[in-house]
Amino acid sequence: MKTIKDMPEHSCCREKLREKVACALTDEELVADIEAERALVEANRKLAEIFEKKIQVKPAEIWGEEATNVG
Repeated sequence: MKTIKDMPEHSCCREKLREKVACALTDEELVADIEAERALVEANRKLAEIFEKKIQVKPAEIWGEEATNVG
């Protein structure tokens, strides 16, 4: 497999690769993006838990029973 080092110094592909690398996010930006995504995932997990509890309660309300095992 060829690497950028194997390409001729002034090849079109090598220049395109350099441009892409120059546009790439820094490590700090990548970490910040990942942390933001983690926060969203955690918030969505909590939201899912809330709705799961509501889903457990509703049938009991409809049938006039007390819901059990609802945290």
